[in-house]
Amino acid sequence: MLDTLSTGSDGPLWAYADYALPGVQRLAELAQPDVIKIDPGEPGSVETTWVDNAIPAITLEIGPAKNWNQTLIGRAESFVYRLLDDLQMDTTKPFNQTAPVTVDLSQTYKATNVSSVSVMHSGWVELNVTPLQDVTEGEAVGTVYNSWGDVLEELTSPVTGRVLTVRVDAAVEQGAGVVDVVYNATSSE
Repeated sequence: MLDTLSTGSDGPLWAYADYALPGVQRLAELAQPDVIKIDPGEPGSVETTWVDNAIPAITLEIGPAKNWNQTLIGRAESFVYRLLDDLQMDTTKPFNQTAPVTVDLSQTYKATNVSSVSVMHSGWVELNVTPLQDVTEGEAVGTVYNSWGDVLEELTSPVTGRVLTVRVDAAVEQGAGVVDVVYNATSSE
């Protein structure tokens, strides 16, 4: 499934993938995303419903909503063609005469968990991190101000990992998530 982030968020090309079903890992790797979030999926989502019915599927997030990002769109389109080649579905090539599709995961971060930074106060948030930036637990990631410029809250990363998404809308209400950090909670990727 091809998807975008929620309005007001920014992030890279990334995939949700449930590696428990054979074929899903290959789909995720063919996408060559910036991040692969390995997880069992959200009950009721399109991707999880397909996986629950033994149909390999991933959700590929193609950056921010309502924002034309030709680079991410182009990368998603390239994934579709790599997938067609990998499944030998490209009618312009003779059947069984294509080499296996190779993937480059040298720039892909694999993670098993996500932790969110949420605000405790309504106000205006200024973030000092960007998608794909590495952060450490306790590192400052932003500040919440009131309308007069007073600091209401300093925000820190709850874990060591990589910034996945950031909120780009500065106006925040109490409880709003403003940064998602992915990390690998296992000893091996």
